[in-house]
Amino acid sequence: MTLVKQLEAVLRHAYLHDLSSEQWAVPTQECLANQPLETELCDLLLSSMFSLTRVSDPLLESYLTFAIHRLIPPEVYIRTLLTYASTIDRNPYQWSFLLSTLPRILDESIDADAMISALQHQRLEPWVDILSDLLCLLASMVAVGLDPAPKQSPLTSAFSFQVDSQFSMGSQFSNHEFGDSFDYD
Repeated sequence: MTLVKQLEAVLRHAYLHDLSSEQWAVPTQECLANQPLETELCDLLLSSMFSLTRVSDPLLESYLTFAIHRLIPPEVYIRTLLTYASTIDRNPYQWSFLLSTLPRILDESIDADAMISALQHQRLEPWVDILSDLLCLLASMVAVGLDPAPKQSPLTSAFSFQVDSQFSMGSQFSNHEFGDSFDYD
């Protein structure tokens, strides 16, 4: 059995048996000790979150919270989280929870002074790209929140306009008998 499959089996077993996040973490850490699979673990937890049919799942949320503070590096978590951007409009409750994890992670992980100094001295700072991508994700969330309705295609809009116009023209003439004269003055 591959280590990724072992991670899946551990998560499934812990979830089905309602184990605490600390109990789930013990065999998970054993899997991670053999090979660095933090990205795979993060992807497994996030895909489980987004596959929920319920609005929220406190047990799975506790596993993810434990993992992002003790097992998964912050850069890995945020980069993996960014790959799920296409789910924003379908999973608002999951995203609400995931966004609530970011302030603590960012506060603990980013040294703003060191980042500014690195930028001033033309040194590469990985957090700059991560934060830029995160801001783009947040802007997308705001856009989805402000305009949750799907956009109409131009053809649909044109058809809708024509039907509306025909209906309103027909209603203008419906109050008159055939043969009545209209005074346009």
